[in-house]
Amino acid sequence: MTRALLLLAAIAVLGGCGKERKPAPLMADTCQTTKCVCEPSRVRLFGGPEPVPVLWKATGEAYCPEDYVLRLANKKKK
Repeated sequence: MTRALLLLAAIAVLGGCGKERKPAPLMADTCQTTKCVCEPSRVRLFGGPEPVPVLWKATGEAYCPEDYVLRLANKKKK
């Protein structure tokens, strides 16, 4: 019984340690006011394609070619 209480107490304490995840911004809108680049969506072991410039729709939304994703410029991947 004591072990069960200790386990529940430990879970309760550790549950408060998690970070709250912030929702990801809509990159297509964010890139209208912040510099962005299109980076390859897959990481390759021995190099691979370099980042390419952002493309723009007539509506003003940013987008990337196929197999690329929008990322903020000068921000390293985690």
